Parts: sequence; C-alpha cells; structure tokens
Amino acid sequence: MKKIKVVEIVKGLFHLKFPNQYLMNSTLVRMQEYYESPKFKGKIFTLEEFMDWYVDHDVFKRFDYFTEVRGMNFPFCVLDKFYNGSFECISNKEKKVLNFFRKWNTKGKYYIISTFGGRSELKHELAHGLYYLVTEYKKEVLDVLRGLEIPSLRRFLKENNYSRYVYKDEAHAYMIEGVTSIYKEDFTSKDLKRFKKTSSKLRKIYNKYINTLKIDRSVGIIKI
Repeated sequence: MKKIKVVEIVKGLFHLKFPNQYLMNSTLVRMQEYYESPKFKGKIFTLEEFMDWYVDHDVFKRFDYFTEVRGMNFPFCVLDKFYNGSFECISNKEKKVLNFFRKWNTKGKYYIISTFGGRSELKHELAHGLYYLVTEYKKEVLDVLRGLEIPSLRRFLKENNYSRYVYKDEAHAYMIEGVTSIYKEDFTSKDLKRFKKTSSKLRKIYNKYINTLKIDRSVGIIKI
C-alpha cells in the first residue's frame, strides 16, 4: 500500500504528493483528462476509450501516458461527475481520492494539483492553482500574456494534447516553470527571446502571490 501526502499549500489549493509517476497518472488520468483533453474535456469516458484515442494520436502508436505526464491539475468541480455517478467503473484508486475529498466537496472553490517524487514541476502546477483560485493573480497574468499569440506556441500546446480552452493557463504555467521546460527545437530564437521576457514578468507575479498566500498545511494521507 502506497501513501499519498496531501498538503493545502494555499487556501483551497491541495497538493497530492505521489511516491511515483505511474501511481499518480494511473489514479488521476480520467479526472485530469475530463478537465483538459482536446477530445474528452467535459465528456464521460472510460479508461479504455481514452487509451484507444491516445494511441491513435500518438506518433509511435503507443500508450506512454503513464510514464510521460509529469504533473496534474484540475478544479474540484471535476469530481462532481464522479460523485454523482456519471462516470462508471470507478477504480479503487479513484475511489480513494474521491472518499478523501468528499468532505470538502460542497464547501467552496478548491483546486487539486499533483506531483511525484522530488520533481520540479510543482511550480508549474501551483501556477495553475493560483490562476484558478485567485482573481487578481489571473488578471495580472492575462495582462502580461496579452499580445503573446505566437502560432508556434499554440502548435506546441495542441501537439501536447491540451484543450484550446486551457491554452492561456498552460502557456503561463510553462513560462513560470521556465523556458527550458518547452522543447526548444519547436521555436525560433525570436520566439524564445519573447518567452524569456514573458517568463521573467510572470515569475515576479507568481512569487509575489505565492509568498503572500502560502500556508503549507498538512491535511492528511490517502492510502492506495
């Protein structure tokens, strides 16, 4: 049995610390993809349906999702479709997560992020949480992103299977994680220069809010 530590990093933002990548991705895949998949966002689907679609759209026709995804993030409202029975064949792993968060489900606006091991993607996922939860943060981020409509950036996000509805959120999270998190061969030197300048501005905003709001409160452990 594995233990997943749950920490409330800022009010309403819960971080699930998984011991390994496979456990994280195999547990949260349907919750994550219901939120941001270009195919399944807002739709009810089985794991098999997702796997079939993923393989069809993979360059090498393989299912490597469980070893590729580095972090996850989604709002609590995603869980509603699991609680109300819309999703069938709930796995034991999914049940453990759902049971843990049931007590918070009707109490307000919350967000879940997850990472594994000691990975550096935490900043990327925290950025998503702040973007969703903190209105002032989102406004400042969008002010910086205005005018950054670079075709190659949209292509990068599309090729990495993000729904167009989360493009701005994802673009900002990648910039905060750092330009090195984006595959450099996909962009021109001019693109990267613009990204670097944008990244610097967004990191200042991120640091201002995370340093002010951070509480790091342990709220329990999920045993899977």
